[in-house]
Amino acid sequence: YSSAYWQDDRLLNDNSPPEVEGVNAKYQAFLEKPFKRIRMCIGSPDSNCVEHTFDREWGSAKTLFSAGYIRDPTLDGEGILGAFAPKKGWYQDCPMQRPGFNVKCKDSNWARFGFCLNCQSQG
Repeated sequence: YSSAYWQDDRLLNDNSPPEVEGVNAKYQAFLEKPFKRIRMCIGSPDSNCVEHTFDREWGSAKTLFSAGYIRDPTLDGEGILGAFAPKKGWYQDCPMQRPGFNVKCKDSNWARFGFCLNCQSQG
């Protein structure tokens, strides 16, 4: 969350193919490609993915991730939990807290795409 790459114009490993696993990269498209749909994948580029469609077009990913907290209760909370696969019982089975983008939760738990949710032990 706190990496400057989310909000600056620097590219990272921009010559690496997007389908290569295990390489963090930031491409020119992040800075300039308009989009209305976003996808997050955990572990590899083609598995454990969650997609989200916005009700408006964003000018770029940089614009989205520089915009501050954007509440969006239409996030697929079950899909996000499925992608990250936390053990049942490690989190509370309750509605998403602060769903959206650029989310800052208590105790420095932050997410660029997601929501807050207490651990079961937090009550």
